[in-house]
Amino acid sequence: TSVAPASPPRQPSPPQKLVLPKFREQAVRDYCKWLESKVTNEAYKDDFQKICDVTLDNHLDLELILEDPDPNLFVK
Repeated sequence: TSVAPASPPRQPSPPQKLVLPKFREQAVRDYCKWLESKVTNEAYKDDFQKICDVTLDNHLDLELILEDPDPNLFVK
């Protein structure tokens, strides 16, 4: 029986710089509206709006969330 050699562990690729062509808080609002447009269920839409509110209330933006995601921030 032959065994394939173990491949070296993969290193995660570094996060790419997010380029936002508008004010950061507006980018959060626009992204939330885009998410809402992708669902028909009103409960989902309400939850996306809550996530948007939490994001803005904590002075976060899409780049900060991408760099250091903390899903616990959005869980009650």
